[in-house]
Amino acid sequence: MDVGVGLPMTALSRQDLTSFVAKVESGPFSSVSLGQRLTFDSNDPLIALTFVAAVTTRIRLLTSVLCLPYHKVGVTAQQAATLDRLSEGRFSFIFTPKHGSWLNLVEGFFSKLARSALRHIRVASHQELKDRIMAAINDINRDPVVHRWTYGLAETVNPI
Repeated sequence: MDVGVGLPMTALSRQDLTSFVAKVESGPFSSVSLGQRLTFDSNDPLIALTFVAAVTTRIRLLTSVLCLPYHKVGVTAQQAATLDRLSEGRFSFIFTPKHGSWLNLVEGFFSKLARSALRHIRVASHQELKDRIMAAINDINRDPVVHRWTYGLAETVNPI
């Protein structure tokens, strides 16, 4: 089984990024991934992964989340092709359509939790807040709902 590791989402310096990926390269991990965050200081994923390609030889390089509406299609395609070429085929561009992301399920869960159990409350302690959250989670888990994906591969790929 292959196991990868995500690069830290903070804006790492050259030295910190080199040190981190050297450990990944020498360890049991098969890949590194990096996503894009626009709300705090972070490295651009394609540029950072190109740097990682230059200082490693074994590990695969993956994107996790890219905010594609903020990128020009042709430039992003060229950057991805260049990264794949310079890494000698170790790069994989991972595309997760917004309707197919597991993050939607997580965000929905926390939204429901906030609306049903945490709205307009006051708590006297951290423990009371924790107890209320755990009670709400236990209540949700009493009647679990199995999620069935409604989109197939054709609906996901054709709009691109």
